[in-house]
Amino acid sequence: MTALRPSLVFLAASLLCGSGVVSAGSALMSTDGVYESNAQKAGVLGHTVTTASLAQINSMTQEMLAEYDMVFISPGFGSIGYDNLRSAVVDGGSLQLYVATGGTLVLNAAGNYGDQDDIAPDGISFDREPMHNSESIMSGSHPYITGVGYSGHTLGTADFANWYETDQGQLTNLAPGTTTILANLDGPSLVEYAHGNGTVLVSTLTVGWGEGGEARGTAQDNMINYAVAVPEPTSICLLALWAAAILTRQRRLR
Repeated sequence: MTALRPSLVFLAASLLCGSGVVSAGSALMSTDGVYESNAQKAGVLGHTVTTASLAQINSMTQEMLAEYDMVFISPGFGSIGYDNLRSAVVDGGSLQLYVATGGTLVLNAAGNYGDQDDIAPDGISFDREPMHNSESIMSGSHPYITGVGYSGHTLGTADFANWYETDQGQLTNLAPGTTTILANLDGPSLVEYAHGNGTVLVSTLTVGWGEGGEARGTAQDNMINYAVAVPEPTSICLLALWAAAILTRQRRLR
């Protein structure tokens, strides 16, 4: 068998890692919050969308959940929704296991039922007030902000202004190693962290729920497309680069 030339592997890696084009993915979107705009937008962006309540998600097997590139939880929770969410993200819950085994979870925690503890894997909590109509960008190089790697928009502070409301509070009890992407005057409003082999994004933003600004525009687009792009492109790039390095080393040893 003829070995692949390292240059061709590096070319493939460059094309895969640097193309900046998001591929269509599969999204499981919870119906417990105000989900219609987010589900519709995911479809418009070319993704395959399945909707289910958190109660239904809690009954899914890991084999069923593994079919989805991301699980997206929309804001606008009721009290029962928060209870079902806690059941899903507690250790051994359906979404905790989904993320731990490599899934991507987007969790928009805003709702109308006060402070909520333990609403994400690793025990992140949500303080509902005060609300805000603007955000500061804390991690300007993060792909959610830059749009790099998935044909996203370049976001600035104007994209988070005047959603009526842009957020409904701040996140507390952050896990070690958490990256704060956005913050309001009182604390983090969008964060990302690793949990097991997967990725969790948690926000207090009213994405798809707010009625002004880019709540249903650029900020919404990036949140959906970035989350779909997280698992596979990264692993493909790493595998391609690893293969290129091995082949280059073998060639030098001949």
